[in-house]
Amino acid sequence: EGKSWMVQLLSVACLSVAAKMEETDVPLPLDLQ
Repeated sequence: EGKSWMVQLLSVACLSVAAKMEETDVPLPLDLQ
């Protein structure tokens, strides 16, 4: 309980990183999964 804010911060961080990658036309490293 109490760590939901951390999950929200991580999700927002991932979205911001993805947006930056899209702006620079860098493909997402989906193969690393």
